[in-house]
Amino acid sequence: MCDLHDDANAAVRRENRLTVDRSLHDDFKVFREGHLARNMALARLFFTDTIFGISVNPQTVSSLKTVWGYIGPLVGVCLGAFLGWHMQRSHWRADNRKREFQELLTALMRGHIAICRILPPGAMVWSREEMRGFNDDIQGVDIAMEDRVFIGDEVRKLDLKGRWDRAMGGFRATHHLQTFEREFEKIKEDIIKAAQG
Repeated sequence: MCDLHDDANAAVRRENRLTVDRSLHDDFKVFREGHLARNMALARLFFTDTIFGISVNPQTVSSLKTVWGYIGPLVGVCLGAFLGWHMQRSHWRADNRKREFQELLTALMRGHIAICRILPPGAMVWSREEMRGFNDDIQGVDIAMEDRVFIGDEVRKLDLKGRWDRAMGGFRATHHLQTFEREFEKIKEDIIKAAQG
């Protein structure tokens, strides 16, 4: 009796497996047919007889694919070269901006030190070399403010040359170092802000 019972159970299990297999097969068939239908719709969309009003046949599509196989990598290389050149140029410009701001600050500091050395007025006698050094430092500030290529627009917007000339004129007229120092500090702060921005 036990063998009959086991055989009956095995037959039921086989029937259940077949039902599950048929059900999975039917589900997969529906999925596959739906997937194929979607792919066919896409294929009809991309491989119609006309694209943008131009008559296209399968041979033309094949030729275009072949041509793109040769042109595609060339386009990629050209695009990569352009992007590399653009990035290198932007780094070069940023480095030159930084260098010009540093040169401007250095010239400004030299001019400031030269002004501070002449106080108190008439207290010391300068040799020709010292006087030439003083004049070179003061003229160096004017030159540095005029010959900026990459930051020239910012120097003009901040009116650094005019402000420096006014500070120097005020100092020459009054020999009041604190007023000159305040103007110098404002100019220096504006240069540093522009360099960081």
